[in-house]
Amino acid sequence: MRPVLLSVFGFDVQTYGVSKVLAAWVAALLLGRAFERRRVGSRQHAYSLVMWSTVWGFVGAKVYYLLEQVPTLTMHDFGGMGFTWYGGLLGGAAAALIMVRRWRLPLGVVAGALAAPLSVGYAIGRLGCLLSGDGTYGRPTTLPWGMTFPNGVVATDVAAHPTPLYEAIGALVIAAVLWRLGRVTSGPTVFAWYLILSGGARFVVEFLRTNAPVLLGLTQPQLWALTSVLGGMGMLVWSIRRDRRLSHSTAAAAADAPQAPQTAALSAGDGHPRTRTAEEPHIALGGYVLGSLSAEDHRGFTTHLRSCPLCRTEFDGLTGLPRLLDLLDQAAVEALAGSLLSGRARPARARPTS
Repeated sequence: MRPVLLSVFGFDVQTYGVSKVLAAWVAALLLGRAFERRRVGSRQHAYSLVMWSTVWGFVGAKVYYLLEQVPTLTMHDFGGMGFTWYGGLLGGAAAALIMVRRWRLPLGVVAGALAAPLSVGYAIGRLGCLLSGDGTYGRPTTLPWGMTFPNGVVATDVAAHPTPLYEAIGALVIAAVLWRLGRVTSGPTVFAWYLILSGGARFVVEFLRTNAPVLLGLTQPQLWALTSVLGGMGMLVWSIRRDRRLSHSTAAAAADAPQAPQTAALSAGDGHPRTRTAEEPHIALGGYVLGSLSAEDHRGFTTHLRSCPLCRTEFDGLTGLPRLLDLLDQAAVEALAGSLLSGRARPARARPTS
């Protein structure tokens, strides 16, 4: 494995750096698609979110690495290598949180959309670590797939566990699981599973690494991984209880109105149920499909869809409507929609009979 991918006019292009750029680019593309599918924000929001999270993630990763080296810190440590994943996660998460709040996007939906692209980006980054031989490989092994890194940044001629490859494969499997979960459950639940699965994978693979134990026989990455798993489990319990509470409040509101069989209970974004007429869910459904609901109403109607098979069926039939409307004149569509909602649409002319 070689740390230098190629040389251009005497300038060395590092495998490690290329992998990180590629990871951010792929993650941005995937997040942009996820934003469009969930109708939250835009592709530009997704690209900006990934870019700034990556920048501050590298800052956090480098600062964390330098703090780890404080007892023996040298100028070599300030070079282009040496980044700690969990420092990057903290820096990137802080930047993402600030931007989501500034744009007033629904945090839970964004977190759920971000989980799978983040795992894919991590897999690509780990492949870069493998190709550059940056020293994150594991203990010596006699297994057939053991690898040597004679030209790596941290060179070795002894066959070792290719732990970055293990992590990359695990991250891609986790991404596939999260992508599937994102279609059937809420955003906070998906992100909770990301914390649990990614933390669990890192905890296990660390037994094959060469890091020294720091507490209770566990390495520092294992302690961070355990924190991730426990945090994810706490978030998962909270998310499941929240979803059940919203579902129960919806059912209770419907049961409390037997005198109005043509009413439907929807849950507001703050979790408080409110009863609407039979026409209002259809109007809300149209706004949901077209992306015109507020963040609170979007979350409330997402919860309602999970508990209302009728609305879910209608929603599936309308998923292609935004693309169809893109082909029409926007002013004409808005005028027609306004007349329909106000009840002033003209009756259709009777066709002449022969």
